[in-house]
Amino acid sequence: MSAKYGAVMTYTAKQGNYSEARFIHAVHVRIMEHVNDLVNAWRNNGMDLWDSPAEQIDAMLPEGWSWISSGLYRCAYLSPKGTVYKVNRYVRDGKGIHACNYGEALKVQQKAHSLSVGLAIPASTLYCVPGNSADGTATDYVLAVQAVDTSTPFNDCDGYEDYCTCNAEDECHVRVGVTCSSQALERVYSVISDVHPGNAYPDADGIIWIVDVG
Repeated sequence: MSAKYGAVMTYTAKQGNYSEARFIHAVHVRIMEHVNDLVNAWRNNGMDLWDSPAEQIDAMLPEGWSWISSGLYRCAYLSPKGTVYKVNRYVRDGKGIHACNYGEALKVQQKAHSLSVGLAIPASTLYCVPGNSADGTATDYVLAVQAVDTSTPFNDCDGYEDYCTCNAEDECHVRVGVTCSSQALERVYSVISDVHPGNAYPDADGIIWIVDVG
């Protein structure tokens, strides 16, 4: 049976399109092939594949596209139209990492109905695209996500509840009515377990946007 490519599920409103999802997946595969030695080094020695400057990665991307960041399992790219595309990181290992985007899309659907007041998850669309024949995968998943403002991140503070350990209480006074950013991030634990300033951002209205539910 042939795979059914295209949009699989959408949260709130459709994001991106199948053409861009398939395009950036193919580009990502080529990038991963280009740095395969570094991938092996990361696996064997605990090195980070993306320790190299972002401009080196951007140089391998088509005009208008840019690299945002990379986590343990996925990379995020920004399209010329302003959509964030999450692509599974190890497209060549054939060890089930391909399920990460699918898993996040499912979690979003499950968690969205029980969000506390003041928390929000960006709109997203999951796309099924052709896999990489080099590792024998017939399909892969790319997650297109609404871009949110990440210009005012929380401090990376180890504080908890009513005290602060980063010695920058004034800077910690984020726009969500709390003394310390650690208090604000405590709210996010109701949605995800991997809570840190890179996974949640406050906006100008005091809403905390959870950008990684995976």
